[in-house]
Amino acid sequence: FRDLKRIEKQLDISPAACVLTMEYPASPLAQSLAQKYQLEIVNVLLVETDRQHAPLTVQRLDQLSVALLECL
Repeated sequence: FRDLKRIEKQLDISPAACVLTMEYPASPLAQSLAQKYQLEIVNVLLVETDRQHAPLTVQRLDQLSVALLECL
């Protein structure tokens, strides 16, 4: 609960463009924050990258990078 209040305080101070998640569908908490702050929900695991044959760790980092750029 304390972490949620800290997140909401940060969103009040510095608005965000989206909520990144690795769950599908997004958790109720992520959905609630997205609705409350009008944020897009981006599932990192669904982001496509150019390096599909790279090691899984590299793929996940690529997906995170693309997702963060989508949230600018």
